[in-house]
Amino acid sequence: MALRLEQLQAGIAFERFGAQRKLMGGRFSICCIHKPDSRSPVDHITHVGGFGTKLWKLSVEEVIRRIESKDIDQEDFFVRVGQSEVDVYVVSPPGQPKFIKTERDSTKVDHLLGLPDCNDVI
Repeated sequence: MALRLEQLQAGIAFERFGAQRKLMGGRFSICCIHKPDSRSPVDHITHVGGFGTKLWKLSVEEVIRRIESKDIDQEDFFVRVGQSEVDVYVVSPPGQPKFIKTERDSTKVDHLLGLPDCNDVI
């Protein structure tokens, strides 16, 4: 079942993870994104958000760090597309900053870009 914007709006304010974050590891669904200019086709995603016991929002740099971590707190992220989960992975282009995107499926679309803006759900 796809997450609807109304479901996110009905939740509580985003929890900001910081230095107090506990080691947890796990797999988390990304349900919204933030770009500096949501209408721009060239701006990169700066933050992603989702929900579990609380709504959360993380910088892309923090998501990359968590995906690439080799520690016990290594985490995986995905985007739900219908009944499927499409994995999020890190792209490391030579000479450019790392970024995240979804694995290709039969649609060949980056499903992150189709998510609502996190600022619209706060």
